[in-house]
Amino acid sequence: MPPFVSKAMWADLGDEVKKKERIEGYKVSGDKWISLRLDGSGFSKLMKVLRKKGVFQDGYSPDFANIMKVCTSSLMSKLNGKYGYT
Repeated sequence: MPPFVSKAMWADLGDEVKKKERIEGYKVSGDKWISLRLDGSGFSKLMKVLRKKGVFQDGYSPDFANIMKVCTSSLMSKLNGKYGYT
């Protein structure tokens, strides 16, 4: 399901995540966990093109959500991850 929060709140959350991501890797001790965030480049333009070509519908797409879940699951398996979020 899509996140049921306002766009402004979602943007604020993203800004806070970005701040935390700025920590340099050498400052993380071996007894701590580390997160990995993968973000696309030019994603909005790509989605616009795919929607125009009829690959995905406007708005929330259950098909695209499933693709994201499969990719996250595969990545978690390959990297022996503990938690995944999409």
